Amino acid sequence: LKQVTSGDTPYTSAKRFEDLNLSPELLKGLYVEMKFEKPSKIQAISLPMILTSPYKNLIAQAHNGSGKTTCFVLGMLSRVDPHIKAPQALCICPTRELAIQNMEVLLKMGKFTGITSELAIPSDPANYIPIQKRPPIAAQVIIGTPGTICKWMLAKKLGMSQLKILVYDEADHMLAEVILVFVLHVCTVSLLP
Repeated sequence: LKQVTSGDTPYTSAKRFEDLNLSPELLKGLYVEMKFEKPSKIQAISLPMILTSPYKNLIAQAHNGSGKTTCFVLGMLSRVDPHIKAPQALCICPTRELAIQNMEVLLKMGKFTGITSELAIPSDPANYIPIQKRPPIAAQVIIGTPGTICKWMLAKKLGMSQLKILVYDEADHMLAEVILVFVLHVCTVSLLP
């Protein structure tokens, strides 16, 4: 794991979760629900950057199972104001399965916070509600796939005016997909008479 920063940085790594000035509710979620003992290497390096003002853009890469999900979920939960009943954190995932997996982590970690969340994934036919009949989204954390999030935004059901943190999970996969669609579109258009 290599730490790369740009310019002077006020951040230092965290040896304990207590070093991060987390709320007692988040600490309880980490220790009681998640059974964590101390931050992993990626968590120790990136959490101070995610949780400390001035908030900056961050790209983090580490092996599977190293604790990346905890980093961004903890970042989202710590930035939400529980008194504002509007979307404040948004996590975009490339697949439905990953969105569900991330929501499970969020529900465990945030169990004692009272923070609300909503899963933005394509509906099963049995649970389908037309977008026009949905009330506006009031959940504070939204985790979902790009297509469903865009549909909700276009239908004016998902507002972004209170958004404080945006997470792209597996951004490399999503970017590769966008580039592939673009290349296929350009190739198709160039082949037309």
